[in-house]
Amino acid sequence: MMRRFLLLFLLTLLLAAAASAQEEMPKTIAVLRYGGPAGDPIFVEKRIIAMLESYGYISGEEAAILNERRDLDGERVNLYWGDAGWDIPAANLMVERALDQEADVIVTVTTPVSRAAINLTLDMDDPPVVIASSVLYPYPAGIAQASCLKPDHLIGVVLDVPMELLFRLLLTQQPDIERIGILAGATEISGSEGASALAALAQAHALSADAATIISQSDAILAAEGLMSKDIEALITSWDVLISHNMRSIMDIAQGEGLPVYIPSLPAVVSGAAVSAGNLRDDEEATGVARLLALYLGGDLDPATTGLLELREAGTAVNQDALAALGMTAAPELLAEADLVITDGEHNLSQRYLDALVDGAVGLGVEENSEIDAALNASLQCTDEIIAEQQAALDAAGE
Repeated sequence: MMRRFLLLFLLTLLLAAAASAQEEMPKTIAVLRYGGPAGDPIFVEKRIIAMLESYGYISGEEAAILNERRDLDGERVNLYWGDAGWDIPAANLMVERALDQEADVIVTVTTPVSRAAINLTLDMDDPPVVIASSVLYPYPAGIAQASCLKPDHLIGVVLDVPMELLFRLLLTQQPDIERIGILAGATEISGSEGASALAALAQAHALSADAATIISQSDAILAAEGLMSKDIEALITSWDVLISHNMRSIMDIAQGEGLPVYIPSLPAVVSGAAVSAGNLRDDEEATGVARLLALYLGGDLDPATTGLLELREAGTAVNQDALAALGMTAAPELLAEADLVITDGEHNLSQRYLDALVDGAVGLGVEENSEIDAALNASLQCTDEIIAEQQAALDAAGE
C-alpha cells in the first residue's frame, strides 16, 4: 500500500514538474514584414520591442539585440525576424519558415504578408496566432469578412483608406480639373482596390481618367512616365507597396511634368506630394499591435473572441512648397482643415495631429499600461449581437 502511495506521489510530482516546465517554455514570436531597411526595425517593430521590455519579457540587453534586428533566443521569449524583400513569393516562403520554427505568434506587417499568413495557417489544427498590422482592404483581401467574422486565430489592426476624402481635396484644390491620371500597383489588393475606387470617383464626378499599373519594381518608372506623358492635369495614386517603394521617383517625374500628386498616405507630403490624406494615428496602430501581443502573451486575450481593431480616423496634409514649385497656391479651405502643412521647409502640425502623435505607452509603468490594455481588450470583444449584426450586413450585401 505504501509502495503504491509513493508511486502515485512521484507520478504527481513528475506531472507537476512537466506542467511547470511547459509553462516556463519561452513563447516563439516571428515578426514578418514585406520589406524595409536592413538591420533597422520599422516603427511597429520598435513598439513591439519597447512593449516587451516594459512588461519584462526581455531585458535591456535583449532589447539592444532586437533593436539591431537580430534574432533572439531569450529566457521568456524567442523572437525571429523575417523580411520578404518586397517580393510576394518570398513572403509565402517567409511564413513557411516561421511555421517550421514552430512560432506561437506571427506578427505580420502589410496586407500581402498578412494574407500569406492566413492562407498558410487557415487549415491547420493548431495554428499560431496571427497579429496583423499595416493592413489595407482586409475584407476584399480575404483576410476576414468583418472585424468579428474572421479566423479564430487572427487578431490585429486594420486601416481605412480615405479615397473619397482625398478626391474631395483634389476637387477643392483644382475645381476646374477635367482629366486625371491614376497610378496603382498591380501585385496586391491595395493597388487594385484603390485603382477601382479612384476610377469610380472620377466617373461620379464626370472626370476623364487615364490609368496605369506598376507590374514590378523594374517597370515603376516606365509606368509613371507613360501615364504622365498624357494630357492629365493631376496624378492621384492608390496606396500599396509598389507606390510606397517608388514614391520618390514618382514625385520627381511628376515635378518634371508640372503635375501635382495626391496620395492616400498622410506623410506622403514629406516626400513631395502636393496633397495627401491618410491614417492620423500611426502611434495608435503600432502601439495597438504591441498591446495585443502583450495581452496574448499574458494569457489575457482569447483570439477567437477578439475582433480586429479598425482605425478609421483620417487626417489631411498640404505641401505648399510642392505646389509653389508648380506655380500653384494652396486652396484656403485645404489649409484650414490640414493637420500637417509644409511651408518653406517647416512642418506645421495641428493640435489634433500633435495629440495623435503622443504614444500612450511612453512613460507608463506596467500597472498603467495594464489598465489601458484591459480597456482595449474589452473594446474588441465580439459578442453574439455584434457577430449577428455583421453577418446580417454581409447577407444584405449579398456576400
